[in-house]
Amino acid sequence: MSARLVKKVLALSKDRHHKPVVIGMRSGRTYVGELISADIGNGIVEIQVKDSVSNKSWTALLDIDLIEAVEPRWDIAA
Repeated sequence: MSARLVKKVLALSKDRHHKPVVIGMRSGRTYVGELISADIGNGIVEIQVKDSVSNKSWTALLDIDLIEAVEPRWDIAA
């Protein structure tokens, strides 16, 4: 199911330059960041996350099988 959610968000963001998303994991952790890429075949989603305290960015590689929810956040990109 999570692969289907990621594919849906990728289809919605096809023509967008910025792709802000919120990804909820089964462990309860939430990632808020910029969707960089998704390799559905290998089960990897890559997002750029920015720390709100230090303003440093880092890349998170997420296992697609552990993703519970994906929400596009186009409204915060404007």
